[in-house]
Amino acid sequence: DSLAELLEIWACTEAFWRHHREFAKAVTKRMEELLLETDDLDDVLPLLQAAMTAPGLVISLPEPTMRVLELAVRSRRAADIVRIRAIFAGSPWEAICGKEDDTGG
Repeated sequence: DSLAELLEIWACTEAFWRHHREFAKAVTKRMEELLLETDDLDDVLPLLQAAMTAPGLVISLPEPTMRVLELAVRSRRAADIVRIRAIFAGSPWEAICGKEDDTGG
């Protein structure tokens, strides 16, 4: 929940996140860890919803970081991936969800 609060507070522009690249790297690393380590998606939902307030963060991420986040999402159960895709639909964060056919959807 503290990472979700941090994202809500720092819902800044792409320029901010590019300037504070190490901060962005730490935030996305923790996001990856939570996606990989948390069994119940409901425990991660506040973070995912808060991420929607920070589109500048995902837009500023280099391709390798985007790929790492995508792999973390794809490591989840198919039902979780569908839920994550629904949360991020139509936003820049949708890019980390992979293609629908990756989950059989």
